[in-house]
Formats: sequence, structure tokens, C-alpha cells
Amino acid sequence: DQTWAAVSGSSTVDVVSSVAASTIRGRTTAGSGDSEELSVSSARSLLSVTDGWTKAMVQPAVGEWWPTPFATMYPGATQLNRVCYVPIWIPAGVTMIDGIAVEVTTTLATALGRLGLYAPHATTRKPDALVIDAGTVDCSSGGGAAGVRTLACTATAVTPDSLYYVAYCAQTDTAAVRQAATGLVLRSFSIPSSTASDVFVRTETLGWIEWPVTGALPSTATPTRFAAGDVQPILALKRNT
Repeated sequence: DQTWAAVSGSSTVDVVSSVAASTIRGRTTAGSGDSEELSVSSARSLLSVTDGWTKAMVQPAVGEWWPTPFATMYPGATQLNRVCYVPIWIPAGVTMIDGIAVEVTTTLATALGRLGLYAPHATTRKPDALVIDAGTVDCSSGGGAAGVRTLACTATAVTPDSLYYVAYCAQTDTAAVRQAATGLVLRSFSIPSSTASDVFVRTETLGWIEWPVTGALPSTATPTRFAAGDVQPILALKRNT
């Protein structure tokens, strides 16, 4: 038998599980000594661990921004018409976003940056369905000094405490943007590959790309694993609710 305790509201619940017999019984009222059978599904719900990534995050308030994770950063230009899918975690409690941001470090000619958001595939967890194509930000030399470019978008529903991908695609020309060197949210788990040497790479290569994309973002992503020389931009989302 295995015995442990869990807290539900103001009551402590003692649960005894007999693995061999697959039975679960518990004392559901603290101090009463009364026992009753618990269904397996009820016990699993009671003892489940949620908000795993969120526990380590500073929660954004409504109207605040939070970025894709990074430890260090430096400037770099992404390749023209190449979509970068950058993983980001949606904190618990965040149900809608209404802005996407990127930092331009060097403007260039007529450069544009297209921004969007993708949900992961239910099985592979790779970028999959387009949630929103937010449009483009002006990254050109005529669009003002280098700096953070914010793009307001339609308030868009997201699933709290879930993985998503922020998309960035340099179009028309390739301005330099702020990119991550380390600290990506998926680096602890790595990105799988059928080639063994692919998994022994620098952490900034842990992500997905797709090309060529010259206009609107694709409705369904067809991601390819990052190569060693690819730039992974730092992107941010803005909480709506």
C-alpha cells in the first residue's frame, strides 16, 4: 500500500492506494475518521499537478508583455521569407492576447516583419495551426529609429498554461532583430531528429522554420528543424485578459 496526503480547500485528504488491487479509499473530511471510496478519476483529479511551467513564471498582468525565454541576446538578421516559429509558454490565467512585439536592431531599406501565432500539433507538439496572422511591422530605414516594434492585433483566445509558437518572417528585406543565444523554453527537452548529430547543437538552434513565405502566413505550418546558422528572434506577446 501507498499512503500520502493532499489538501483540498480547507480539508486534508488521506489517500491509501493498493497498487495490486487497484483500489483507492480515503478520508475526505479532516479529523472525522470517516472513510469512503474514491473513484480513480476523482483521485487523479485531486492529486494532479497543473500549471507546471507557470509555477516558475512571473505572471503578466492585463496589458503587460512577456517574451519568449532567453538568457543572453545579440543582433542578427533572419533569412528573407523564412518563418521562424519561436516557442512560448502561455501562463495560467492568460486567456487572450492582443499584441506581438519584436526588437529591430538595424533597420534596412524596405524591410517588413510579419508576425503571428501558432498552436502546437496535438501529437508532435510542433507548430501546426495558425491562430492569428497579425500582419506586418515596419522594420525599414523609413520606419524610424531602431527599437522595439509593437503590433496591435485582434484580441485572440489562447489556452492558459499551454505551449504556443510566435511566428516571425522577414519580408521584402532583412532587418537585423534581437535574437536569443540561450534560454529557449524547449531547450531542456531538446528537439528530436532522425540524425544523431542534430541533437548535439547550440541551444539557439532549438526551434522550427519554414520557407519561402512571401505574403500571409500559412494556415498550417510545415516546420523544418533549425539549422546551426539560423537566427531565433526574441518575440513577445501582450496579455488582453
